[in-house]
Amino acid sequence: MTNKRFWLGILVLVLVLVFGITVVGCKEEPPEIKTYYYEAYRITMVQYNTFNSTVSGGQNYTFSQIQGFRHKLRSYNGTFVESNSGISESELKTFANQQGFEGSTYTQIKDSLDSVGNLILFSFPSNYVIWTYIEKE
Repeated sequence: MTNKRFWLGILVLVLVLVFGITVVGCKEEPPEIKTYYYEAYRITMVQYNTFNSTVSGGQNYTFSQIQGFRHKLRSYNGTFVESNSGISESELKTFANQQGFEGSTYTQIKDSLDSVGNLILFSFPSNYVIWTYIEKE
C-alpha cells in the first residue's frame, strides 16, 4: 500500500510540474513594436555633388559608416526640414511615400533599414537636395 501511495504522489507531482511548465512556458510575449527616428535637411546641389564624389556607390555600408555619412552631411550646415522619433512602421511608410519612395523602392529601403539599422535617402525636389537620415530605434 505504501508503494502505491509513493508512486501516486510521484505521478501527481509530475502532473503538477508538467501543468505548471505548460502554463508558464506558453505565456505569449507581446509582439515587438518597431519604431524609427528620422531627420531631414536641405542642402545645395553643389554640396550634394561634393558629398557624392567622396562616397563610392554600390556598396553595402555598415551602421557606423552610415552614421559617418550623416555626420559629414550635417557639417554642410543645411537647412533643417524636420525630424521625428518614435514613429511606427506605417508612419514611416507614409513619410517615405510623401518623399516619393513607393512600391518596390520602399520595400528595398525598408529591408535595408531593418538589416543595417539606419540609412540615408536623397530626394531632388528642385535645384536643391533633401537628405534624410532614418534609424531604427
